[in-house]
Amino acid sequence: MLGNLKRGIAAAIFISLAGCVPSVHPLYTDEDCIFKPELVGVWQKEDARDTWAFAKRDEESYDLVYTDENGLKGNFIAHLVELQGVTFLDLFPGEAEPEIKVNGLYMLHFVPCHFFARVGEIGPTLQLAFTDAEWTKDFLVANPGALKHEIFKTGDDEERLLVTAPTAELQKFWAEHARTVGAFTDPLELKRQAQPAAPKDAPE
Repeated sequence: MLGNLKRGIAAAIFISLAGCVPSVHPLYTDEDCIFKPELVGVWQKEDARDTWAFAKRDEESYDLVYTDENGLKGNFIAHLVELQGVTFLDLFPGEAEPEIKVNGLYMLHFVPCHFFARVGEIGPTLQLAFTDAEWTKDFLVANPGALKHEIFKTGDDEERLLVTAPTAELQKFWAEHARTVGAFTDPLELKRQAQPAAPKDAPE
């Protein structure tokens, strides 16, 4: 249970920084995950210190370690899913780093959630455009039946959005709006970082 709570904290911090749309349910099912080996590696924005390190987890998912500019790490489980010719990335918090020190009552207020990005090319450059929270909230206020959700106020009276729609509804909604202006943030352009060569075996 403590691991789940720490995962919730990691997700809350990341969503706050990225302006993403949190979702209770994933964007993928076991049947429609895809695996692209070219995603594996370390990616970094030019002139930035934070890094995105993807490693193969199994045949249909990845482990992601996101390290921010201050060296703090967040562990995530990543899945790729292709919907109507568009590739999306689903991120869900993994086990948090042990140095996160908060009390149990505080951690009880955090729930792990999924958040999504539209994936552009995966080559020398990785493009990630995250779902835009303000656009999504405004759209759902105007079209409340388009996607199941809740809008709630935080302690500082700020309105936040939580999407509660099941996977099938999520897939339909985001596939329809994959190219809608404003639905996603400006793409994050990450460049593949060269990895140090593996040490040669010592001579016998």
